[in-house]
Amino acid sequence: MRPSGPRLVRILMTTLAVSSMRMARCFLTHKAPFPHRTTTAPLQLSSDRVPNAFKSRHETFSTRSDSTALQGYRGKKNRIPRGPTKGMVCTATGIPDVAQVHPERYSELLSEKVKLLEGMVREAFATDGTTNDGDDFPSTELFESERDGFRMRANFKLWRTYNDTETDEATATTTNETDERPNNVTATPQAKGNVDYVMFERGDNRTPVQVRHYPMGSHRIQSLMDPLKRALESTFELQHRVNDMRFLTTLSGQALITITYNRPIGDEWIDAITSLMETEDVFRDVRFVGRSKGVKLVVVADTLVETLVIPGHESSSSTNPTQTRHYKQTEGAF
Repeated sequence: MRPSGPRLVRILMTTLAVSSMRMARCFLTHKAPFPHRTTTAPLQLSSDRVPNAFKSRHETFSTRSDSTALQGYRGKKNRIPRGPTKGMVCTATGIPDVAQVHPERYSELLSEKVKLLEGMVREAFATDGTTNDGDDFPSTELFESERDGFRMRANFKLWRTYNDTETDEATATTTNETDERPNNVTATPQAKGNVDYVMFERGDNRTPVQVRHYPMGSHRIQSLMDPLKRALESTFELQHRVNDMRFLTTLSGQALITITYNRPIGDEWIDAITSLMETEDVFRDVRFVGRSKGVKLVVVADTLVETLVIPGHESSSSTNPTQTRHYKQTEGAF
């Protein structure tokens, strides 16, 4: 009696699953996949037989032929973790390459971008079957930006360095990768440490580079970075297991700072931020947002209002050549 369609599909899927599991198990234990196919020599683990993800993290295992070579690769729980974050790199200028600005080369770099854009537009016209060369091609209208201080927002990871003599062992453990403290040591309320802004270069997300200056950031961001760093280093509630810092500013001078943590935060964090705003004039009109897993705490507000003054066109009325526009920016949604 032939099995029905659904039953036949179930039988085939079960057979395929069992075969796949047997093949995977035999690959890890160096046994023959099927009893009637025996081998006289153990399977050699050459570089082309090891999964790429495993090979890139543990290249020394690629030449091993014993059965323990891939034991750490079995299952999600036993998977060997990726390598640790490298130590923080300090440069002479305090500016990572990814945050460098070149005001002396502004005109040169802008010209290169204009040529690239015009070439792409001409190519698009040619592909579409429409040619527009020479004098018929419209000229490019340029609006130059500031040479520095042109970024209204910025995100930084925070690198924490603790003095072990000022910390006590506790049951909690540290899991943040940007933390130089041993995993079995947690800070007490009396412990203070250094906090640094760090960024990662393009193509390298494992080497944090110290940020002492951020010329790309708006003047409002630059004025807030150092005072906030000192506040974190002097206040345990603000410093403890801090993860990253996010600045959002506007052309009108408003500022919103979001601080994320790898621990629960609550009323004590709000009290610390309120005290900071009352004692430091630079933070008096700043809005703060604190985030941890499943928690969002707002001090003052979580929105900003940007004001843009748009120059009027030639056809505009001479009595009102400019237009003013306002739009609201919400934290985490900009």
